[in-house]
Amino acid sequence: MMRTALILVLAGALCAAAAAAGAAHFPYIGLYADQGHSDCDWEGPPFSTATFWVWVLPGDDGIFCAEFEIVTPANVINASTGTNPEAGYSVGDALVAPGTTICFPDCRTDWVWTHSLACLIIDSSKTQIRIEPHGDYGIVRAAVCTEPVENVEMVVLTHLFINQTCAIGDRPSSWGAVKQLLR
Repeated sequence: MMRTALILVLAGALCAAAAAAGAAHFPYIGLYADQGHSDCDWEGPPFSTATFWVWVLPGDDGIFCAEFEIVTPANVINASTGTNPEAGYSVGDALVAPGTTICFPDCRTDWVWTHSLACLIIDSSKTQIRIEPHGDYGIVRAAVCTEPVENVEMVVLTHLFINQTCAIGDRPSSWGAVKQLLR
């Protein structure tokens, strides 16, 4: 009886540890052509205007802040950049090196947009607007809602593809890999 109870306790501990290890995920960040964070490509005639969105999907520990830079190709002219009005703190310009830091007054645990970009696309070239590492830190990172607060690297889920089909990441921690598991 005692031996069976010990085996059950050990088996439960191993299952809990395995579930905890498999459940953790890091924050994701991506550029999208819609407010629903589902469309990561845009196609249109030359001299079209479009609005794009930077969306973050917090990891298991939520996020307070995000730090990154947005790089635009020569055929994309940024007319204006907006920050989420719910952000309590924003420094730097997302489109100017070294990048931006944007923070929220409370922990975010669901999709949250950080920036909107109103752009003019001047030709039909196949290009990308890219999320790149913040120049001061060398990574795309987030401050997560742990005590004490920790900085972790965010996974870039997708860039914004201009005049071409979106390609979702294929790293083991990317949405492309997650989608493969669900098929």
